[in-house]
Amino acid sequence: MAKREGKDYEIGYGRPPRRSQFSKGKSGNPNGRPKGARSLTDRFEKTLNERVTINENGSRRTIRKSDAVMKQLVNKAASGDFRSIKLILEMAGPLSERGRQAESEASYHEESTAQESLNRKLDELRERLLAGRPLFDDETEEK
Repeated sequence: MAKREGKDYEIGYGRPPRRSQFSKGKSGNPNGRPKGARSLTDRFEKTLNERVTINENGSRRTIRKSDAVMKQLVNKAASGDFRSIKLILEMAGPLSERGRQAESEASYHEESTAQESLNRKLDELRERLLAGRPLFDDETEEK
């Protein structure tokens, strides 16, 4: 089982013959995924973005399918359908979570600008100290 191919190369477990190994510049999966193939989520998103014509208050409008679905869900919940109400409340949870996340990001941004302001002030004080000037403009000698 120990054939020699080249210098000090033994064929065995985990060491295939060099002629059968992947060659440079050649893909291990030459056909691969077809270029036009779309994932399920891509197709789902495309379908939800298609436009549909609806009659609302006697007039015809064209809206996206996702908007039509939401409109029907809210209308069913308003009429007292408990499943629709439950679904809307479950969907509202993550939406309110997004609002809390946006607020925390805004406060983080404010804190980071405060940190930058503090760093600028410390740099200014360091420069004054190195230059031998008083640290504060209104600094007077105490008697």
